[in-house]
Amino acid sequence: MPDVRTIFRKYRREIIRLWRLNFVIPRLLRYNPYTGFIGRKLFQYIPFFLPHDKSYYGFVHLVHEGDGLFLDVGANDGISAIGFRHVHSDYRILSLEPNLCHERSLRKVKRRLKNFDFMLLGAGSIRSQMTLYIPIYNGVPIYTAASLRRDFVQRTMDEEHLPDHEDKSIVIVEFRVDIVPLDELNLKPDMVKIDTEGFDYEVLQGMKKTIERFRPPILIEYRPDLIEQMEAFFAERGYQLLTYDHPRDVFCIFSKKRQKDLYQNKHITSNIFCVPQEKSMTLPMENS
Repeated sequence: MPDVRTIFRKYRREIIRLWRLNFVIPRLLRYNPYTGFIGRKLFQYIPFFLPHDKSYYGFVHLVHEGDGLFLDVGANDGISAIGFRHVHSDYRILSLEPNLCHERSLRKVKRRLKNFDFMLLGAGSIRSQMTLYIPIYNGVPIYTAASLRRDFVQRTMDEEHLPDHEDKSIVIVEFRVDIVPLDELNLKPDMVKIDTEGFDYEVLQGMKKTIERFRPPILIEYRPDLIEQMEAFFAERGYQLLTYDHPRDVFCIFSKKRQKDLYQNKHITSNIFCVPQEKSMTLPMENS
C-alpha cells in the first residue's frame, strides 16, 4: 500500500500538470535575466512549483523504491536538487558545482534536505584547473549561463537569454575552478543530471567507466553543436535518446529535427533522457 508521501506526490504532480503556470515558470526562470534571478531566490523558500523543469517528472518512471543516488552535475544554487527531492524523497543527492558563489545557497539546501551533500568542483575529462566565465547583465549575474567555454557564454546570452534585447551590455567575470573526472570519485549513481552549459561532452568523457559499469539514466540538455558527439557516445554504449512529453506523461524517441527547430525558432532548449536500452523497454512510450 502506497505511503502518504507517495500519494501526495502523485496528486501534487496532477495539480501542477493542469495549472498553466507550470508552463510559464520554466521559461521565466531560464530565459529572463530578472525574473530568473528573483524566481530562483523565491523558490528556495516557496518550493511548491518545483521541479522548475517539467521534464523532471520523467524521473518518476526511472527511479526505484528505496535508497539510490542522484548525481547532480552542474548544480547551480541547488534548485535541481530541491526539484528532484519532490520526485523522490528517499534517494541520496550529491550535487557538484564549481561556482563558489553558490556555496552559501548549497549549504542552506544541505540544512533543509535529508541525504543531500555537495562538492564545490567542476567535472571534466581530466583533472585540471580551468576558468569559469560568468555573465553579468546590468548588474544581474546570470549564473545559469555560466560556462567553462567563453564562446558558449556569449552565444547563450545572445540566443537564449537576450534574443530580443537591443542593449546587450554584458560583462563577463572569470574565476579559476577545480575540475575532476567523475570516474575518480568512485560513485555508484542510479540517476545523473548534467547541465554544464556546453561542457557536457567533456563531463561524459570523464565518467565513461562509471556509465559503463552502472548504466544510469542520464538527463542532459540538448545543444545543436554537441548532439552529434552525444549520439555517437551513447549509441556506442547501448543507450537510447528520448524526450519526455509532460502533458501526456510519455517518452518519445528523440527527434533531431524537432529539437533543432525548437532551438532555432523559439530559442527553447529541451532536455534529453539518455536511457540504457534494457531500461527504456519498461517506459511509457509513444513515437513522434
